Amino acid sequence: MGKPVLHAEYLKAWADGQEVEVKRDEHGSCWRDVPKTASLSAFESDMNEFRIKPKTININGFEVPEPVRKPLDSGCEYWYVNHACEHGYGADNWDSNKFHRIRLRNGAVHLTQEAAELHARALLSFTAKQGE
Repeated sequence: MGKPVLHAEYLKAWADGQEVEVKRDEHGSCWRDVPKTASLSAFESDMNEFRIKPKTININGFEVPEPVRKPLDSGCEYWYVNHACEHGYGADNWDSNKFHRIRLRNGAVHLTQEAAELHARALLSFTAKQGE
């Protein structure tokens, strides 16, 4: 009997042509693409962590994580682009109110603070004064 595949979900996604990333379970490791020529044994190691490669959009040369496109579960914390806030983004918990739906429709909702911050900086790059 062979080794069990520990990461079957990601092996299937990779085999189906999706971009999958791997990170070794070591301090300081970063996400890397699983090569198209990888062997199946790469998915059997419990030393590796996998994820579907996050999709990005390009805004004025900034690669920004793609905003959320579907309503979130009630109570889910999220971050959103808001240039009225000092840092260019705010945080909230989803309850599908009018403002949450507007943010979603406008493509301003992210699941991480870092993504919302990068999105805000990318948008400001069109109009912010440089060097001040």
